Amino acid sequence: MLNIMRLTPTGISVNLLTLLVLTHTFFPRARSRTNKFFHMSYYNPDTNMYGCGTDDLPFVLLWTVIFTGVRVAVMEYLLDPLARLGGIRTKKGLDRFKEQAWLIVYYTASWSLGMVRHATQNIRNGSANKATVHHVPLRVLARLARHLGRLAFP
Repeated sequence: MLNIMRLTPTGISVNLLTLLVLTHTFFPRARSRTNKFFHMSYYNPDTNMYGCGTDDLPFVLLWTVIFTGVRVAVMEYLLDPLARLGGIRTKKGLDRFKEQAWLIVYYTASWSLGMVRHATQNIRNGSANKATVHHVPLRVLARLARHLGRLAFP
């Protein structure tokens, strides 16, 4: 049986996320503070875009915890059995395989999401040239670009 409540990165991530979700759900007076973890700040309705600021730190922290938990879970529960199935037995070999395989998984997912975003951005803007570079101010980012920017933290 999986014991995710241990003091491991997966257990810590699950416990922090559970605490945050339960606090947000069952303590309505705390929602003014916990809401920053679930929603981006600095929305500009005129441009339908978001700005950057210090209220974004809880949102970034939440996604850092989520990606840490996903990384450890994938490495322990998918890549470790795959390595053992392939005949790797030493701790050093297992660790190296898991780290390298995680990089392949992460870069493949990031590249795929980036290409989907690029393709839909060009189609949405009606651009016939797929190599068109869209100039977006650094301090104002579209919602999808903001989410994909959070994926940059492994």
